[in-house]
Amino acid sequence: MPAFLEKTAIGAISGTSMDGIDIALLRTDGHAVSQVGPGRTVGYPAALRADLLVFLSDPSLAMRDPLAELEQRVTDAFTVAIDDFMRDEGIDRTHVDLIGLHGQTVYHRPELRFTRQLGLGQRMAADLGIDVVDGFRLADVAKGGHGAPLAPLYHAALAHGLPAVTTTGGALGATAPDAACLKLAPGDPLAMAGALSHIIQDGALRQRLGDSAWALAPGLPDWDDTARIVAGALKKIYF
Repeated sequence: MPAFLEKTAIGAISGTSMDGIDIALLRTDGHAVSQVGPGRTVGYPAALRADLLVFLSDPSLAMRDPLAELEQRVTDAFTVAIDDFMRDEGIDRTHVDLIGLHGQTVYHRPELRFTRQLGLGQRMAADLGIDVVDGFRLADVAKGGHGAPLAPLYHAALAHGLPAVTTTGGALGATAPDAACLKLAPGDPLAMAGALSHIIQDGALRQRLGDSAWALAPGLPDWDDTARIVAGALKKIYF
């Protein structure tokens, strides 16, 4: 495997729960993480979050509306959040090699090869003076992936016949087979605890979910499949 220079990167993401902007810093050569830095979650301004929550009731808007003004507001919220993060954590921006901007997911249907994230990398790069990489989830889905970093972990659990609990929000909820897991509404820790307890105590339920997991696992991408898809997409975009 060729050696790559290590980079210091900041990642920023917000999922379909739209509960805030998650930010983290790390140092990596693209294969292994050598240092995990600070991280935080920043809430959206109330008016912006209210406008984003419209997509929960009518997600098809993301397929037919250009959303130009909203995308600028989302980008600016991410930019302010990252700028504040660097200032508060004492991070010298000249030591940050790049920002990975996932942006705000407003609609995710990988089975239709469609996903929509709001976030303008060029606008952010101009404001912060740091190189920004964006569009990687779109590229993954366009190549047949799920665009979900946790999906291979879930698929690995299926491959071992393990029952699982997930939420209906985000990409995992859209890609996890109903027959092999219990699905819950996001943001309810008591429901999650109850579902886990149910699986632990109900042997018949564990058996049914486990059998379904064994049956479905061969048709789902694993870590190696996902890595090949992402690497191929990134090469077409950036190399």
